[in-house]
Amino acid sequence: MARKKALVIGGHSVIWRNQIKHMAALDDWDIVAVSRRAPDEEMAAKAEFISCGLLDMAQAEAKLAPLTDVTHMFCCALYGGIDATTTEQNRALVANPVTVMSSVSKSLERVVLQEGSKAYGRQLGPFKTPAKESDSRHMPPNFYYEQEDFLIDFQMGKNWSWAVLRPEAVCGFAVGNPMNLIMCFDLCGDLERARHAAQISRRSARFRSDQSGHGFGPAGAHDIVECDFAQCRQRNLQYYQRRRLPLRQRLARLGGGVR
Repeated sequence: MARKKALVIGGHSVIWRNQIKHMAALDDWDIVAVSRRAPDEEMAAKAEFISCGLLDMAQAEAKLAPLTDVTHMFCCALYGGIDATTTEQNRALVANPVTVMSSVSKSLERVVLQEGSKAYGRQLGPFKTPAKESDSRHMPPNFYYEQEDFLIDFQMGKNWSWAVLRPEAVCGFAVGNPMNLIMCFDLCGDLERARHAAQISRRSARFRSDQSGHGFGPAGAHDIVECDFAQCRQRNLQYYQRRRLPLRQRLARLGGGVR
């Protein structure tokens, strides 16, 4: 099987970090990654890293020119924030390395551009779903449009092809990258766990033993009984069920009504 060589632009990103790990586990891939930062120990063992500021075309040419056997390019570098308005710099992060590699590597077969749902205007507010590639573009600026238009125009007459990926959400790990969706899930879980623990603590403190061994009410220290988690969970469920009674039922108990 012929070996393939990947050039990953943005090797520390959430997406391509996982892609590098995947390709490194295969037998027919050699991997070169470009990033301004030095790789951590895990990534250094899986790919050759080149430190390069791709916004500088002269530096891009000097650092990438020796890579004459690259077959696939994967572009996912990002400049600035995530509002998609930094069009000039983000276009250059694709245009500069693709221009160099198209010239020096006669083996180039495919260029893959990683986009996202900002291509449909997610950063501006609600958008039509399901979103489709055939949907009209929103009012610019949007650096995805600049990058995609460059590939469409520059590829004309070349022997390689291009593709664009647009995942809705990305989960993964990257050092110093706050864009990982898993981090949001984890934070929400921690907050919910803390809230639930606080509720259990309050319920336990109010749980008073009477002759029947159950009930809520003001309790002195001698009245507090230890309540296990199952009891607390059941009482919390009862509490929320009472709170969630429809308004009509609650007003009806008070003798009122709903117009």
